[in-house]
Amino acid sequence: MRPNISYNSVGCRRLSDTLRLFLMLLTLVLTSAACQKMPINGHLDGQWRVISISYDGDEIPLDGTVFWNISLHVAQFIRDNDLKATANMIYDSDKGTLCFDIPAERYYPYSLKLCGVYSNPSYYNIDRLTHDRLVVSDTQDGVTIELHKF
Repeated sequence: MRPNISYNSVGCRRLSDTLRLFLMLLTLVLTSAACQKMPINGHLDGQWRVISISYDGDEIPLDGTVFWNISLHVAQFIRDNDLKATANMIYDSDKGTLCFDIPAERYYPYSLKLCGVYSNPSYYNIDRLTHDRLVVSDTQDGVTIELHKF
């Protein structure tokens, strides 16, 4: 003998709607989280606007707007919305040093000097790094650059 089971169609519908909504929200959360790269360089990662460049103690007037974009192991140098170079970057947080190495076929000394890059590869000591301020100095070339996060 079979037991008499009655199904409540309204209850099943609510359950399936709730399950469907849960699955859609779960999918949305997982896909949005998968698209973001986490910064591996702490406060260093981001877009930095060059505020001042000093060469052997003398401040150099900035000709236009200069940005450094730093993300993961790559740095880009941009002047007046024109990409000047993309460099491989090595960041040593323990020593407080940065190294930018620009491939030879993309190294244009004049345009990069306007971005604060005077040699290739260029080595910088990080004098100050906070969430919104970066000061670096290149002891080899006597350059000090102050940047603010944009």
